Amino acid sequence: MEAEDATPSLRGRVGARIAELEEALEERRQHANALAAQSADASPTVADLTTALDRLPLLTEWLQGLPQAELRALFDSLQLQIAFQPQTRTIDVEVRLSRTSRQTATAGRRRSGPCPRQESNLRHTV
Repeated sequence: MEAEDATPSLRGRVGARIAELEEALEERRQHANALAAQSADASPTVADLTTALDRLPLLTEWLQGLPQAELRALFDSLQLQIAFQPQTRTIDVEVRLSRTSRQTATAGRRRSGPCPRQESNLRHTV
């Protein structure tokens, strides 16, 4: 307070209020940090997952309009893993979209065309 007409008692009250607000702010920060640490360790609840899923954009209309080649590229980039945990009777689901999954999957393969016909591969039927 820099006003010339501010009395020392007013300055004291303002200073005390500022100190109270700073203390309250620090308490809230500590509480927020504790909640963040707690939620990082906890599994999401059904309500948390429902809220998160409701926020996802609906892609059905967009997907219906894609050309077949783009749908194929999108499908090829999808990596889905589902693991059942029998001890806890839960399912772990992991979904990833990767631009390079098709390139990575085919990088180590050699393309060689059809296998040559060999007499030893033929089976005689009677």
